[in-house]
Amino acid sequence: MNNKAQFTKAYAPFVLAKNGELNYPLLGSMIFGDKRFVEPARYIASKASMSEQPTWLYRFNYVPSHLKGKVDGAYHATEIPFVFNTLAQNPLTSQNDFKIASAMHAAWVRFAKYSNPSPKQGIAWPNYNAKDNRIIEFNENGSEVKQDPLENRLNEITNLISQ
Repeated sequence: MNNKAQFTKAYAPFVLAKNGELNYPLLGSMIFGDKRFVEPARYIASKASMSEQPTWLYRFNYVPSHLKGKVDGAYHATEIPFVFNTLAQNPLTSQNDFKIASAMHAAWVRFAKYSNPSPKQGIAWPNYNAKDNRIIEFNENGSEVKQDPLENRLNEITNLISQ
């Protein structure tokens, strides 16, 4: 990459500290996460969808109630207790945490039983298609179908890296 300032600018909206300065530990964590987890998952989903293989992609963007304000966001694998609905073991679990866990757990059970995580009623989890980049995001509101919120950041960073 030729321009460190451009690269840092691409991440800046996501890693500003409360004082307006860059949060360098978070920046490093995001770069690592994008390179090792996010972009490989998007790449595999994109290739699978091109072969007309039913493919689903999700983003877990929920911070459990007891961690709000203590961590910068949802980290890799923090969705595991939600997927397996094991939150009852934590006395700090909120009603909203249980709501998110219930939605995620139900989707994984449906996928295991029927090879499709979408419910018969409610929000359908769309098949992933790289052209429209729609995913389901588990967040503070529950689950929402939306454009991948990281698409623009990852595209901009990918373009910077390839320069």
